[in-house]
Amino acid sequence: MDYAFFVPALKFQTSLKAIRKQHPFVEEIAWMDMTDEVQELLDQIELLQGNKLSDYAIKLQNSRLELIFHALIQDISENQKEKLLFILSLRLKKRFFHYNWIMLQEHYSNLNLMESFHLLSDFMKNRYPEEFINSFASRMSFPCSELVQQALSVLKSEQCTLNDFFIRFGFLKKSALSRALLEEFFVSCNQDGFLENAQLFLDWIRTTENKPLPQIKHYLMIMDVFAYEEKINQLLIELFDLPGQSQFWMDVEEEYQTKFLEWTKLKDLGKYLGPHTEKFLFWKNYYQYIEHVSCYAELGILFLYLPGHVVIDFKKDKDQSFLYKKGAFQVAYRAFEAAGGFQGKTNWVVESEKIESMKSSILENRVSEIYELNYEGLGKLYIRDYLETIL
Repeated sequence: MDYAFFVPALKFQTSLKAIRKQHPFVEEIAWMDMTDEVQELLDQIELLQGNKLSDYAIKLQNSRLELIFHALIQDISENQKEKLLFILSLRLKKRFFHYNWIMLQEHYSNLNLMESFHLLSDFMKNRYPEEFINSFASRMSFPCSELVQQALSVLKSEQCTLNDFFIRFGFLKKSALSRALLEEFFVSCNQDGFLENAQLFLDWIRTTENKPLPQIKHYLMIMDVFAYEEKINQLLIELFDLPGQSQFWMDVEEEYQTKFLEWTKLKDLGKYLGPHTEKFLFWKNYYQYIEHVSCYAELGILFLYLPGHVVIDFKKDKDQSFLYKKGAFQVAYRAFEAAGGFQGKTNWVVESEKIESMKSSILENRVSEIYELNYEGLGKLYIRDYLETIL
């Protein structure tokens, strides 16, 4: 005969809950439901005074002392708080310092936890000075009501990345304090702050429930056009498309949208020409005048649109491009399209009889619909002089 043994679900869940409370993960500590245990502790100390409270504190089991920190975050009276801190003062231990720090990170504005942390910090300073010096508590000034601002100040003095800062001082990355620190940092940091913490900023944008619009706008405002972080820009495009293509950009100032579009033009231009080529180094100086960039890498052609003009660049020509006036370009474009050029059936043909060198145009005042641009030596100066006239 087979026998089946059934453990009642309620009993199993109760046992499991008890085990989790006794052996929680670090990130669970601040959110454990200790309501019943805390209330029992508060009831026990309610009528105790003087020596009776001291005797109770000395006899209280080690496993129950951690309830002090969970009790301190409750809505308790001043008398209850003083009794809890008195018990703690008689049973100071190093592990309580770390436990308090974990609790404080999730309830960083709780003054009761701040007071207990001050008590434990003094204990650590006297008993474990080396460990205390390496802790964030050694950088804090007590009483402390602006923990986020103090953390930002310490971060600035340490001159390290946010990841290094979190590791060095035992910050839990998902704690309320860390989230608040990220919010404040990324709405006030300089350009280097974004460049040095790009991956953390990316991870934060991906995981935060509400998209951090103030921080993204600060990023768009503070970054230099030539020093943008491509990974961040790519994520913004992935999440919100380009300006004008989603509701998100409706809440972003027009000047930041324009700046973002200028980044995308430079990215496309640099990707095709190469970020260190003479052509790219020349044209990036005119990014504000570039209306649009169309790259056809498989055909080896790039169209760079300027007011009234279009630059056509062929990948095979290292030091040469062609500048079309817009009317001539449109005629040539339609002919190329009709002949199946975008399907690779034909090559773009530059009508040699219509080409005028930019040098001749400048020195001899010769006018044409198509100009040859040469990036070698003085050639760049002739291109620049012409652009300054037409732009």
